[in-house]
Amino acid sequence: MAGEPQTIFVRPMRQPRAGERYVVAVRGLRDKNGEEIPASPLFRALRDELSTDVPQLEAERERYDEIFAALAAAGIDRGSLQLAWDFTTNTQADLQRDFTAIMPQVVASAEAGDLGYSIAEVSEFPGTQVPLVVRGTFTVPSCLEGDSGPGTVFARDLEGLPDCSNTATANFWIAVPQAIYEAKTPAPVAVYGHGLLGSGSEAESVAKKNGSLIMAGTDFWGMSEADIAAVIGMLGGNFVGGRTLGERLVQSTVNFTTLAYLAQGELAQEPALQGLIDPSTVYYVGGSQGGIMGATVTAMAPNLRRGVLVVGASNYSLMVWRSTAFEQVNSVWAATQPSTQNREFLFALYQAVFDVADPVTYRSVIEEAGDALLLIESIGDAQVANIASEAMARSYGMRMAGPSVYPVWGIEEAPPGFTGSALLQVDTKKGRCLRSRICRLAGTTGRMEQRSTIRRCRGSSGRSCSRSGLELLRWGLRSGVSSAGSVRDCRLRLAGVREGPAAS
Repeated sequence: MAGEPQTIFVRPMRQPRAGERYVVAVRGLRDKNGEEIPASPLFRALRDELSTDVPQLEAERERYDEIFAALAAAGIDRGSLQLAWDFTTNTQADLQRDFTAIMPQVVASAEAGDLGYSIAEVSEFPGTQVPLVVRGTFTVPSCLEGDSGPGTVFARDLEGLPDCSNTATANFWIAVPQAIYEAKTPAPVAVYGHGLLGSGSEAESVAKKNGSLIMAGTDFWGMSEADIAAVIGMLGGNFVGGRTLGERLVQSTVNFTTLAYLAQGELAQEPALQGLIDPSTVYYVGGSQGGIMGATVTAMAPNLRRGVLVVGASNYSLMVWRSTAFEQVNSVWAATQPSTQNREFLFALYQAVFDVADPVTYRSVIEEAGDALLLIESIGDAQVANIASEAMARSYGMRMAGPSVYPVWGIEEAPPGFTGSALLQVDTKKGRCLRSRICRLAGTTGRMEQRSTIRRCRGSSGRSCSRSGLELLRWGLRSGVSSAGSVRDCRLRLAGVREGPAAS
């Protein structure tokens, strides 16, 4: 707004190394008239070794001598500096402290398979795209206080670590596509993560677009329909009680982990689903919010080894200001915090609290487990900014699957035979709806709905069409993320089973 101070964000384009000290130097900034902006009097006193009567500033001189020495060693002239400072990143152990305490508790409970579930409704609609939907609830280990409802935070033991000895009840939706229902042939399950402030019922609509995976959805506690009032209240109170958002999202990863084990165990024997579920493998699929949180879910669940993150990203404080989905919430927040700059500052501080759920926090867990992720980026996405998707891909060391829509700094094209995590760009606005990479795969699978989906996507807006990336799942999730690096030899696989022939 006119008259408000202007904020300049300095953002790393990949995750800094954990437990490291960094120095930031600012020089060459000019005002709107082209004049170089002078250093502030306090920083100039440090830079030019001018004495002051400010004790707080004088106490900083030894630290700033180290900063200036490090910059000089990097070839940066001290006199050119307009501002400089240092910071130290958190250690990996501290960032993952809660996660490390939660994971063994949850896996032990979920693997035991005796938590239980209840079927509320079985709906059959023969001849439709999703002829079978099973809805119900299941019991999950709860790491939250009280009733585990909106606004709750972790229950902690005497050492301050999450205690998951409580239980709670979560909803589930299981949707069986027509091809699986009619063939009566066992098919893999993909647990599905829904979009911003949505619900697990979205699994039903996703199953219409994906014919060879049974979709099992549950709610992302912390950012589901039930949490809307709590999220608005948190922002209205300038993040008072803000721990609930990140900690409930981590609890959601517990819920998804439990559902994944349930799909491989008791649900496979459920009469309504008997003979339909292949319990040997379970995958993760998520879109928008579910794409963002997908890596965190995959890190928590040992049995989720492959995941497709449709418009996934990391670093909430980077992406929210670029998201149309945040506009309405931001306007509500403005009623109690009218300063745009203060809101920007508060959200930047809040990222440190949200790190407990942010997917970039769990890169090392994904790498050590040998899991593979396919991150699908929709060019020009108005809700999940490309800059945040690409920052996540760089942080994870992903390769580019197939020819890129445009060169992305720090991300190399995957060589022939590459297996591992990859970034796949989708540019639907230009009518390039995965055509260079996926059209041949449509021939490989032999399913007409893939070809028809690609035709519908041409010329549509990037946001709606990005979902067509789910059509990759039939083939990709079975096979891995791998790219031969050329349009002619367009093969993707999710490391492990087989590589299908490229169709002409």
